[in-house]
Amino acid sequence: NEGPAIQGSFGWSKDFNAGGQKINAFASAWASNVDFSDGDNAHIEIDYSGGLGTEIGGVSLEAFAIYYNYPNSRDALNYDYIEAGGGVGYDFGVASVGGQFYWSPDFFGGIGDAYYIAGDVSVPLPYKFSIDGHVGYQIFDNAGSTDYVDWSISVTRNILGFDLSLAYVDTDLSTAECGGSLCDARAVFTVSKSF
Repeated sequence: NEGPAIQGSFGWSKDFNAGGQKINAFASAWASNVDFSDGDNAHIEIDYSGGLGTEIGGVSLEAFAIYYNYPNSRDALNYDYIEAGGGVGYDFGVASVGGQFYWSPDFFGGIGDAYYIAGDVSVPLPYKFSIDGHVGYQIFDNAGSTDYVDWSISVTRNILGFDLSLAYVDTDLSTAECGGSLCDARAVFTVSKSF
C-alpha cells in the first residue's frame, strides 16, 4: 500500500556428497510487514522455504518449495499457499543469467492452480555497481484471474557493508484489471545487510 516495509530473513545451508555429486541443502524463513488495505487483520507475511541445489559443468540447478503464511488472516480469505519449483543458472563472467519455474496447486486467495516463469540477468559494472534485470509471466488456470507480465531493472552497490538498490518495477496490468493503481510502475529503494 505504498508504505515502507521492514524485512528480515534467516538462512541455513549444508553441503553433502551423493554418489560423488556435491549437493547443497538449504532452508530459510523470511518475514515482512504487509498492508492489503482490505480491512483484514493480516499485517505480516512469513515465507518458509527449503530445497536442494547442485552444479554440473558450471550450470547451477535447484529444486525448492515455499510456504507463504499470513498469520491471523481469516481462513475464508485463503491467503496462505504453497509453491514448488526449480531453477537453473550460469555465470558467464560478463553476466550471470538464470531462470525459474514455480507452480502452486492453490494460489493466494484460493484461486486454484497458478504458474510463474521468470528470467533474470545480472551484469557487474565498474566501481562495484551491478545492474539486474528481471521478467516474469504469471499464469492462472482460473478464468476469472488475469495473466500478467512483470519486470524490473535495478542498480545495486555495496557501501560500508550495506547493499543499496534502486529498482524500477512494473507490470502490463491495466488499472481496471488491477482494481486501481496498485499495479502501476514503482520505484523501490532497498537497504539490506547480511550477517
